Amino acid sequence: MAQKSLTNSQMIRRQHFEELLDFTFMCITTIGDCLEEESRNHNFKKMKPSAGSKGHEIIKKRTNAIRLSNNVLIDWKDFLNTVSKLVESLHHIEWIDLSFNDISNIDKCVLEFRNLKTLYLHGNNIEKISEVDKL
Repeated sequence: MAQKSLTNSQMIRRQHFEELLDFTFMCITTIGDCLEEESRNHNFKKMKPSAGSKGHEIIKKRTNAIRLSNNVLIDWKDFLNTVSKLVESLHHIEWIDLSFNDISNIDKCVLEFRNLKTLYLHGNNIEKISEVDKL
C-alpha cells in the first residue's frame, strides 16, 4: 500500500503545541514589549540571567498561536524579529490576534507566516480596504 505524502500544513497540525502566547490587555505599545512581559497563561517562562549575561534569556515556545489583542500597538515595527525570539518557528504560527489595537496598515511581514490561517485585525485603525491586497 502506497503511503500518502503529507503537506507541510498537515504535518504541522500533527505536531504537539504548547498553549498560545497570550499578551492581551497588557497596555503593550510596541511588539518588543512582549520580550519584557510574561504571557498571561504563565506557561511562558524566562530563565534567570546567567553570569555575564544581560537581562533574562527567553525560552522559545512551541506554539502555533499568538494573542496580542486589546493593547495599544500602532505599527508592525520589529514584529518578525520579536516573534522569532518568542517562538520556535515562524512557520508553526497558524493564528495571530492583533484585534483592538491602533494599527493603521497591514504589513507584508505577515506573509512570512506561511501556515497562517487566521489573522484578526478588527477594531484597529485600518481605513483602506486596499491594505487587504497585501495578503
